[in-house]
Amino acid sequence: MRVRVYNKKSQSYFQSDVYALINTGYYEKRLVHVPSKDGGYVCFFDIHEKIEGKGLEVLINTITTHRPQEWIHRRVEPIDIDQVLPDFTGSLHKGVRFFEYIGFPWLLENPSILAKLLNGKVISYKGSIFEKNAVDLKLPGWAYVETSQDVEYLMQKTYGFHDSVLKTLNFTSGAYVDADNAMHPSGDLRQLSMSFDSQWCDSIEMVFEGVTALNLRPSGDYFFEDIYSSSIIIKDASLFFCDDGDQEWNENYEGTWVTAYGLRWRLVELFGKTRNALCTPNFT
Repeated sequence: MRVRVYNKKSQSYFQSDVYALINTGYYEKRLVHVPSKDGGYVCFFDIHEKIEGKGLEVLINTITTHRPQEWIHRRVEPIDIDQVLPDFTGSLHKGVRFFEYIGFPWLLENPSILAKLLNGKVISYKGSIFEKNAVDLKLPGWAYVETSQDVEYLMQKTYGFHDSVLKTLNFTSGAYVDADNAMHPSGDLRQLSMSFDSQWCDSIEMVFEGVTALNLRPSGDYFFEDIYSSSIIIKDASLFFCDDGDQEWNENYEGTWVTAYGLRWRLVELFGKTRNALCTPNFT
């Protein structure tokens, strides 16, 4: 599971993989790594901030929902914690709620560290068990766009999407109705897949994770679909992609654009033949 977090202390956003979830619903917290030049630290963040008279403000946005196979799930009633989780007896501050644990077993097996985190403390990442058990849920074979350097690399390999066309587009929300006709309305996947054919390089596959908006503007009758250039802008641990190379982050742009929390991409063979990314375009 990967998330985008708003740090109210620094008034900034960052992205992190999740080590554990504590509780559910109103009391849910997620354990993440806050990055910095010195290695950063690990701490729990509330998924919501409770604002009197205004309800809940979301502090953590889901990018990907995948949970590692190693994760375990332990749920107890608060009155049974001494019997089920005796290592935490007397170690938690008054008012700390801890009735559910979903995460890596090695953290639950270190109750002194987990109790410190549950009590609102932070743990330096460098040299800790978190660095030793670093989380990386990135899929092999894909390049991820997280920095301006990643954007430059993508644009270099695809020639800025020059002389390319949007071939397919598919959005998956994550919501569904099951075989028993029960509603599962949580659209927590929000994944958009786009594929482009290009005259300058192999075909391009892009997968946007945690999509927040999509504006699709197909070409009209008797107009061409080809792209001259494109833009990707990163801001506040989010990104904006559009089919115009002269655009800034502009959600009023009248062409096709996407905003999302994450993006991965790869080049794939076209017509079963590998094409050199430095080839001369073939207009025949």
